[in-house]
Amino acid sequence: MLNRTTCATVIYTQYRTPSDPNYYDDNEFKNQLAELIGSQRPALVLDIHGSSDFRPYDVDIGTMNGKSLLGNQALLVDLVEHLRQEGMTNLSNNYFAAERTRQLPALPQASRCRPCRWKSAAPCCALPKVE
Repeated sequence: MLNRTTCATVIYTQYRTPSDPNYYDDNEFKNQLAELIGSQRPALVLDIHGSSDFRPYDVDIGTMNGKSLLGNQALLVDLVEHLRQEGMTNLSNNYFAAERTRQLPALPQASRCRPCRWKSAAPCCALPKVE
């Protein structure tokens, strides 16, 4: 759905995989992500997760405590604005900051693209088309 809505390149894991990309470096998901980053040079990498409904937010935006924005705070402001326009107002900032070096947002740093982790406890979300 994300690909159809935004024309973004999307890779994902489904169900349980032999190696969790959030905790281990040597796995096919991270290998494919690194290959895509090298070949497509994206401006932004979103690491989107589901989250338990007992969490104190509907959407948590983890930006490595701002480090992954590479000085472009406007990206976060725009994302929050679009989420609020879609009715998502229970937002959290860096509840899961994704600062551990093995987590996915740390991977794109070498190529200077902006990674951002998004954890959502909301049942669904409409994502804005990014021009």
